[in-house]
Amino acid sequence: MGINIGDLVYQLIMFILLLGMIFAVYFFVRSLLAWLNKPNNIEQKLDRVIELLKRIKESNFFLSFSFFCFLVRSIRSRI
Repeated sequence: MGINIGDLVYQLIMFILLLGMIFAVYFFVRSLLAWLNKPNNIEQKLDRVIELLKRIKESNFFLSFSFFCFLVRSIRSRI
C-alpha cells in the first residue's frame, strides 16, 4: 500500500479550490462593503464643495464691498 500520486494531486486541487472559494467570498464581501460606503464619500465631498462655494461667495461679497468702499473714499477725497 503506497501513496497514490493521483489521489494526492486530487486532494491538492480540491484544497486549492476550497481556499479559492473562501478568498472569492472574502473579496466579494469586501468589495460590496466598499461599494456601499462609496456614496458616503461622495456626499462628504459634495458637502465640502458646497462649503467651499459658500466661502468663495462670501469672500467675493466682501471683496466687492471693500472695493466699493475704496471707490467711495477715493471719490470723496477728490471732492
